[in-house]
Amino acid sequence: MNFFPYGFSKEEVYKQLVEVEDIIYFAIFLIPLILCNAVIRLVHYLIFEDNKKQRDSNSLFPLFVQSTQFSHRLMTLIHIIFFLHNICHIFHMEWLVDVLWYPMWINAYLIKVYTEIYIVVISLLSVSRYFVHFSLALPSVELTQKSVTSEIRWIAGLIISKDLVLFLWLIVIMELKKFHQIHTILDYYYGIHLNYQFLLYIAAIIQLPIISGAKKSSDSEINYLEKMVCFQTVGIGFIKMSMIPIFLTLLFKGVNDTVISVLFVMVDLFIVPIVAQISEFLYRPRAAVATQA
Repeated sequence: MNFFPYGFSKEEVYKQLVEVEDIIYFAIFLIPLILCNAVIRLVHYLIFEDNKKQRDSNSLFPLFVQSTQFSHRLMTLIHIIFFLHNICHIFHMEWLVDVLWYPMWINAYLIKVYTEIYIVVISLLSVSRYFVHFSLALPSVELTQKSVTSEIRWIAGLIISKDLVLFLWLIVIMELKKFHQIHTILDYYYGIHLNYQFLLYIAAIIQLPIISGAKKSSDSEINYLEKMVCFQTVGIGFIKMSMIPIFLTLLFKGVNDTVISVLFVMVDLFIVPIVAQISEFLYRPRAAVATQA
C-alpha cells in the first residue's frame, strides 16, 4: 500500500525524473554546492566538535544543530537506499528499500522547514537590529534565548500550516482529477517562498550601513551573536540575489521554468548551512574567548 501517493512513491519519482527536461541543470548547480557544503562541514567538525565546552549560547545554534542532524540522517538513509537498491536483485531486499524510502522524504521535508525557519528568523532579527541601531531610544529588541525561541515556534507553526494546507489541497484535486490546478498550487507555493526571499533581501540590504560603520543613534553595542546573524543575513541574501540574473538568463534561453523554480528553492538547503558555518569560523572563536572571560 502506498501511504504517500501523488508522486512520492519510489516508482513515481523514478518515472518523473526520467521525464524531466533540462534535468542536467540540477547537477550543474547542486553538485558544487553539495561538495562545498561537505568540505566546510568536515572542517567545521574538525575545528569545533572536539571542543564542545566552548560552544557559545547563540539562540540560533540549536536550530542549526537540528537541521544538521536531519541532514546527517538524510544522507545516511540515501546511502543505505542506494546500497540496498544495488544488492536487492541478489538478496531480494527491495521491501527494505520501500520501508526506508518514506523516512528519507520526511527528513528532507524537515530540512526544508528548518531552512525556511532559519531564513525568516535571521531576516526578522536583522531588521530589528537595524531599527535598534539607528533608534534614539534604548534597545527593546535583544537576541535572547526566550524571545528567539518564541519567534521560532511561531514561524514554524506558520510554515508547517502553509505546507499542510497546500498538501491537503493537492490531495483533494488529485482525487477529483483536476490536474490542471496543480500549477495553481505550485504558484502559491513559489509565491510564498518569494515573499521569504524579499524579506531576506531587504534585511540584507539594510545591514550594509551597519557593516560599513554608519554612526548609530542608540548606545547599544553589537555583540558577537548579532554580528553572526548580520553576516549570515548579508551572505545568504546577496548569494541568492546574485543567482537571480543567472536563472533569468536560463529562463530566456528556454530552460524548463519548473526546473528553475525548484532550483531556486533547493539551493537554500545548501547555501544556508554553508554561510552559517562560515560565520562560526569568523565569530565563534571570539565567542568562546568572551565566554571564558
